[in-house]
Amino acid sequence: AVTWPPPAEYPETCEYAAALAAPPDPGDDARDAVARDLCRTFPEHPQFGFAQGRAALSRVLVALAVADADVGYCQGMAFVAGVALMYLPEEPSFRLLRRLLRAPEVGGCGLRSLYEPGLPGLRALLAAHDALLADVCPSASSALAAAGVPAALYAAQWFLTAFACPFPPAVAARVVDAVAQEGCALPLLRASVAAAAACEAALADARPGDFEGAVGVMKLVPAAWGSGEARAVLSGGLSGSSVDPAAAAAALAAATA
Repeated sequence: AVTWPPPAEYPETCEYAAALAAPPDPGDDARDAVARDLCRTFPEHPQFGFAQGRAALSRVLVALAVADADVGYCQGMAFVAGVALMYLPEEPSFRLLRRLLRAPEVGGCGLRSLYEPGLPGLRALLAAHDALLADVCPSASSALAAAGVPAALYAAQWFLTAFACPFPPAVAARVVDAVAQEGCALPLLRASVAAAAACEAALADARPGDFEGAVGVMKLVPAAWGSGEARAVLSGGLSGSSVDPAAAAAALAAATA
């Protein structure tokens, strides 16, 4: 049986407590980077509008950076941690994030490469996104290519924040849940292609070859979706109804080869 809600208390011997108790590394700037991002993370959400919520977010992010010093802290992590803290206490949130980042071979989801130096996982997802979008929605892909708009200009934010930017937190939580369930990054790819394909009509209405217009469509149209529409669009990708899971797996495998 799973205790719900998870207890907020945690033993002093757990990994989270040990990470929080670790002395600061003079050469590590993760704490400063976390502090700079706190006020930019869900600034309008009531949980993080007060010092208590921001302090909890800071502790989780600092502990995460201490637990994996080779990666440390990377922009985007704060939004994923913020989504976790909306549903879980600090220590379970930390454990969830550790599982999301850990390699699949040891029971994780493999998202660590998204934040590693050089961002190899992010680059692979972006390449796979471009290839898969061309198959799923050729017209949207062609419009973006004609305007010179690569996926990095709009989808990088989606991947690094697990869709917490610009989508509602409840929708991002659905994405995180799918990643945890499947134990890999493929739900991120399927959701990104579903979101981009849903911009097909707006791209068709934009002036052909207009770089700024196409970028505006990809940034503003998804941000304007209400929670219900965003959930419906991304759920199509997550469930595999609008984006074929086998095709997504093949695209990501080719991008990481």
